[in-house]
Amino acid sequence: MQRDFSTRTVVAVIFLTLNPTISSGTVRDAHKEEAIEGQLARISPQSVEVFKQATKAMDEGSVDQSARLFEKVLTKAPDFDPAMRRLGFSLIKLGQREKGVQLLERALSLQRSSENLISLASQLAYPDGGKASRAEEERALNLLNEAWPIDNDQEALFMRAQVSLGLNNEEVFRDATRQCMDLYPKEMPTHYFNAIRAAMDEEWIESENEIKRAGELGLDPKVVRSFLESGVHSHVQMWRFTFYALYFLAAWGLGLVLIFLLGKAMSKMTMHALKVGDPNELNKQLGAHFKKVYRILINFAGVYYYISLPVLIFLLVGLACSVFYACFLLGRLPIKLLVMLGVITVATIYQMIRTLFIRPTLKDPGRALKQEEAPGLWQLVGQVAQKVGTRSIDEIRITPGTDLAVYEKGSGRQRARDQANRILILGVGVLYEFRQNAFRAVIAHEYGHFSHRDTAGGDAAMRVNTDMANFAIAILMQGLAVWYNIAFHFLRLYHFLFRRISYGASRLQEVMADIVAVKLYGVAAFEAGLRHVVFRDTEFGHAASQINSGREFQTAAHLRALFEPSSSSPSQQRLIARDAEKNLNCPTSEDDTHPAPCDRFALARRIHDSFLPEEDGFVWDLFVDKVGLTQEMVQLLCARLGMAPAGAQ
Repeated sequence: MQRDFSTRTVVAVIFLTLNPTISSGTVRDAHKEEAIEGQLARISPQSVEVFKQATKAMDEGSVDQSARLFEKVLTKAPDFDPAMRRLGFSLIKLGQREKGVQLLERALSLQRSSENLISLASQLAYPDGGKASRAEEERALNLLNEAWPIDNDQEALFMRAQVSLGLNNEEVFRDATRQCMDLYPKEMPTHYFNAIRAAMDEEWIESENEIKRAGELGLDPKVVRSFLESGVHSHVQMWRFTFYALYFLAAWGLGLVLIFLLGKAMSKMTMHALKVGDPNELNKQLGAHFKKVYRILINFAGVYYYISLPVLIFLLVGLACSVFYACFLLGRLPIKLLVMLGVITVATIYQMIRTLFIRPTLKDPGRALKQEEAPGLWQLVGQVAQKVGTRSIDEIRITPGTDLAVYEKGSGRQRARDQANRILILGVGVLYEFRQNAFRAVIAHEYGHFSHRDTAGGDAAMRVNTDMANFAIAILMQGLAVWYNIAFHFLRLYHFLFRRISYGASRLQEVMADIVAVKLYGVAAFEAGLRHVVFRDTEFGHAASQINSGREFQTAAHLRALFEPSSSSPSQQRLIARDAEKNLNCPTSEDDTHPAPCDRFALARRIHDSFLPEEDGFVWDLFVDKVGLTQEMVQLLCARLGMAPAGAQ
């Protein structure tokens, strides 16, 4: 795009007109003076001393005296152009500009030296007490273009840059500034002109640095300040803010990448240990230290999510402002688009902040199972706890599903001190034909979580997942999940990242708990227990899908079949068996919270166990009233489905 040169240099031109003698001033070059005096000595030796006195008087500001003395020199040497040139300057200072300029013209006609060219050019471009016409400035520039190549005079170069700037002649100005930088990098005018050149190119930081350097080398502080206040400093501040913002965003993005890579590396280590490691030594390879590092990584990733939210707000606001600014520069303001963008930005930020303060009401699943309802079961779980070497379960809660899990209920301090209530969730749907030895192995696995203190923490991961879920639901409900909403993409990205890390830690916890179960109850019981849980979950799922498929299947008989499967058709049995085998043999992926059963079986078979067979039977035999409990679950599902109570059918 073509630059508007005159607009961008208007401030610089003002500065230059305030200080037209920005070049070297009245400091004489001794070698040049000797050469001039030698030239005069060959013409009129007796005039040399007069010439020196005249030059000294002119440099001291006594122009009336210098004029008289130079006239004396010219009477003896009428064609001596240095005296003629200096007399012209003296007359100009005395107010006789026309006569002075004529002398400068005559000196130039006698000798087209760089001094004569520069002298006439300076008076044409910057006349005392007036303003030069454009024709005079253009002629001055032509004279300076001629003077510069003669002896690369510093004054000619600086004035060439100055005059070309006043004429808005960008090509000559850039050439002169480049030569100033090459030949006189330590001179004040060089940095002054380069500051202007940098501002023309919108290189604001360089422009600010150059004008400050010129100030250090002697440029009037007022000029420096005015130059910066003309807009250069504000542009620098904007660019610096932009750079800092980009650096910050790059550091933030690097943090995301680092979290992902660390999580992936630790996940791979876990998966590798599962496949080729010695499970008998796994506690040493991936024991407490490794788990501690994993926990630190998860907590850091959780904190990083909250650190990322202000960054996300900054990006949302920045994007909206950028679009507004771009439309302003284009001269078009699509009102509908801008209003929509503003609404999406404000609504997304509002929902982001609002969902941080949502606190879900946690409710224990199912109902508590009293000891008198299943004294044998309570005795069994107590014996398993004793064998594992940990505190027994405080509460068993039964549900109508196939759940089988443990958790701790209490404050963070209680859990840290192992004083919280230990709760076992037991789905009635998993109990059908569950053998007691297989059940013991499963319960030992759950106790392994307690003994490894897996249930003592996890608040950070749960909180982050909850807040992400609330935020995702909010933007979905408000119609904000659109491709141009970066908050939507951030949620997808961070959920993926956090899922990979937390699921990797979860798989490690499951493996360590498996080792406890296998060592105490043997490979056969462990495999039987896990196979039973997977098969019953698959079988229960098929029956539940059938019930949900139509009202004709929503009967007490079909609901009871969830807990006591009746004989199904051969095709249905084959379908259930196929799906169960698929669930047992599918490979472990990084999106699994548990290792695949086949990988867990392979690991278990490499463990040395000390299992001694115990009295076996069915888990249902440990309950006092199996029929009554099953009927209770059926009634509960009837109520959820809006059906009449089972006894009324």
